[in-house]
Amino acid sequence: MSATIVSQWMTSTANGLPIAQNKSKSLNPIRAREPVKNSWGHVRGKFPSRKMNRMIHWESQLERDAILLFEFSHGVSAYREQPHTTKYVLDEKIRRYTPDFELTLKSNEVQYVEVKPAEKLLDPVERMRFENIERHYLRYGFTFWIFLDHQIRQAELLVNLGLMAKYRGMSFSLFERRQLIEKLSKIPQTTFKQVTALLGDPCTTWRLIAEQILFCDLRQVVNEDTKLNIQPKENFDHELFF
Repeated sequence: MSATIVSQWMTSTANGLPIAQNKSKSLNPIRAREPVKNSWGHVRGKFPSRKMNRMIHWESQLERDAILLFEFSHGVSAYREQPHTTKYVLDEKIRRYTPDFELTLKSNEVQYVEVKPAEKLLDPVERMRFENIERHYLRYGFTFWIFLDHQIRQAELLVNLGLMAKYRGMSFSLFERRQLIEKLSKIPQTTFKQVTALLGDPCTTWRLIAEQILFCDLRQVVNEDTKLNIQPKENFDHELFF
């Protein structure tokens, strides 16, 4: 998917935050800062995003898992890491803050996200810091929220999205999609096992799920008895996994 989207923002040079505008603009892939380098106990990496058509940098395994949810949430039009650095006031001092992610939803709403283990918020000083940051974003009309580890690590969902990321390859052509849909529509009450028997390989079945030719409940364990549908469920285009 192209990184060019219709959104309602442009960069403000005053505070680093977007200003709502009725204009189209490409989502700027440039980060506000470079990713922190690997250090003992901390793993960094990159995720090949088809949605954004580039590598997305992550600075913790929790961020890596959150990226999977953003990548496969159909209600997310675009996302980027470390989108800007802004300034806010805490204890009568001006402080700098860079959110982990910026999300643009299908509704054109822009949200800013901090990815954090829940235990970090047990510290009252840290809680106060993020409360001030939230008020700062609200002042400019934007949503800011903290994405916690227990919300991100939905076990079955992450396993399924990981398999989708692993098996998706080159996109099927429109002709190939039509052929596959015609072939699969002849199978009554399609299950993962039936599709695999027809196509001869479970990896191919996963690719069909990854390429949105077949659909299932990704929040549940996918096994041989999982029902697969050719049509997505209602409100599929705005589905969010968070």
